Amino acid sequence: MEIKLVLSISVLLQFIAALLALRLIRVTGSRIAWILIASAISFMAFRRSITLFHVHFDEFAHPVDLLAEYIALATSVLIVIGVALIEPIFLSIKRSEQALRESGEKYRTLAETMNEGLGVQDENGIITYVNDRFCELLGYSREEAIGRTYSEFLDEENRSILEDNMDKRKKAEKDSYELAWNRKDGKRIYTIVSPEPVFDAYGKFKGSFAVLTDITQSKRAFNALQESEQRMESMGLELALGISEVFEALKKISSGDPAVRIPETSEIKLIAKLKHMVNMTAKNIGEFVDQSHEFAICLAEHFDVLNRVSKGDLNARVSGSSQIELLESLKNVTNRMIITVSDEMAERKETEKKLLYASEEWRATFDSMPYGVMLVGREFNIIKTNDYISRLTGIPIKEMIGKKCYQIIHGMDRPIEICPLIKASETLSTETIELYEPRVNKYFMTSVTPMLDEKGHIKSYVHSLVDITETKHKEKELIKSRNAFFNMLNDLDFSYAELKGLYNALIHSFANAIDAKSPWTKGHSERVTNYAIAIAKEMGLQEKDIEILRIAALLHDVGKIGTLDVILDKPGRLNAEEFNLVKMHTVKGEQILKPIKQLQDILPIIRHHHERIDGNGYPDRLKGEEIPLYARILHIADSFDSMTADRPYRPAPGIEYAISELKKYSGTQFDPKVVEAFLNILGNVQEVQFYS
Repeated sequence: MEIKLVLSISVLLQFIAALLALRLIRVTGSRIAWILIASAISFMAFRRSITLFHVHFDEFAHPVDLLAEYIALATSVLIVIGVALIEPIFLSIKRSEQALRESGEKYRTLAETMNEGLGVQDENGIITYVNDRFCELLGYSREEAIGRTYSEFLDEENRSILEDNMDKRKKAEKDSYELAWNRKDGKRIYTIVSPEPVFDAYGKFKGSFAVLTDITQSKRAFNALQESEQRMESMGLELALGISEVFEALKKISSGDPAVRIPETSEIKLIAKLKHMVNMTAKNIGEFVDQSHEFAICLAEHFDVLNRVSKGDLNARVSGSSQIELLESLKNVTNRMIITVSDEMAERKETEKKLLYASEEWRATFDSMPYGVMLVGREFNIIKTNDYISRLTGIPIKEMIGKKCYQIIHGMDRPIEICPLIKASETLSTETIELYEPRVNKYFMTSVTPMLDEKGHIKSYVHSLVDITETKHKEKELIKSRNAFFNMLNDLDFSYAELKGLYNALIHSFANAIDAKSPWTKGHSERVTNYAIAIAKEMGLQEKDIEILRIAALLHDVGKIGTLDVILDKPGRLNAEEFNLVKMHTVKGEQILKPIKQLQDILPIIRHHHERIDGNGYPDRLKGEEIPLYARILHIADSFDSMTADRPYRPAPGIEYAISELKKYSGTQFDPKVVEAFLNILGNVQEVQFYS
């Protein structure tokens, strides 16, 4: 009754395991593998049902081994548990992968929608990612930019600036700096580069992020104004000196001084100076270009008259002109020059308008930045700020100017304990911290960069506030996901250990089930396995190779499941036909295990463990090195156990007989090297008793 109950429960559990295996097709997507596993489990259940049928009708010639059936029952329980545990594990892995994918997409969207260019480099300076704004600034596509270095877009001067700052970046310094880039179309753009180095958990530099802010328009307007001011300053000086000398001479003549002289200025030099002044003012106005030579001649004539008068010739005149006409002519020339200067001033005003427009445009850009920026004085008073700070605090920009930044941001009368301004004033370098501001319930990444004068003294600070509240929330969610993922990995590790234990238990149970087919072979697979492992260790095989050999040794006779019990338990010697049926067990064993992917390495061992060195073995009559080494080891272990164990047709010949047979057939049936290794082990009587 007990055996029937055990068999019935085993059959039921095996059919349940087969159904659970089929359910895993939907979860894992591996249709063929789980169908094969379900089929194998169903086959076991079917065979167990046949056994139950025979037991019920008392058709067995020998009593069923109750211990073996309990082992089979335990195996069935383990199979059901193992298959049932796999589904939640796979579902948990899928959910974690989906959460990680969604988080990565959110961060990528944030990078792509930035108003500034964003570039990512690895530790070797190779660009691994750029956003759309970066491509727009330099005129290259993403595919053209990725895989290159920043140096390829710079001239020699700016490459040197980049290299200096890259060295600083590797030391965790992240000061902002200015670079001029060469666009794909040949144009030049100017940017402020704000770097952020990345280090791994061991402090090793792994690469960096760089944010590029375009300042091209304001840079060009500033350069144009600077050039205009220098040009106007030089022109005005020369013009003032020249006109001063001319009118000083005219003043003396009009006062009746016949001895007037133009001090330290020769006629030729004065004419050359006036001509140069006229050409310099005329080169910016079209109508003066053609008339500059005429003006020079006219002025030369007037100065010739001045020189003659100064030498006592009071009758000197400009041809066809009275003194009044002379003065009128000089007045006209002077007016022309004044008009030219006026036009130059108009051009300067136009430049100032352009600069004002660029300034306003920059102000609009400054105010539209998605983070706060303040220019702070040495005493931490606010000099300038953008609209973000006003929106954040609810205070108009005009009311913030002159007040302490910590009063505006934190509502305090003194700097906070971790104030980056204080640290930056000591280190003279950029300082960055993360802080939480309870007044607005936000997290900020705040950065302070000191601005130094020519002597290296601080003249002001650039103070930025970047709202990272959403990022911090996502980071917390990611940490939760990571912790959940790590917990899942721990569960997986535990589950793997359980599955590995289940796997080994199944192998041993399978081996015990094989040995249980006949009372003569009980314990045979375990003993053969012990012999094979001992030989492998003696021959210096690696642990992973020994593990393969161990599984093969346990399952080497699996093909005998398909051999009739009446042949295996025959008390006399087998005839040729019966022996041929027994020899089929190596091929059948390979066929039984072939659908199991994890056991592919042992298939050659199972098939060839009865091959002989001289080529007279079976099933493929391989010889020498053609036979796998593991199969040669298993052959000797199997043969030794057969010669030292009782069989239905003979008692055990004994260990001495088995050793003599190994020596006798070394080189013909057995591999001499393997025989030598086995005999070294058997030299120890205690080891022989242990393995037996």
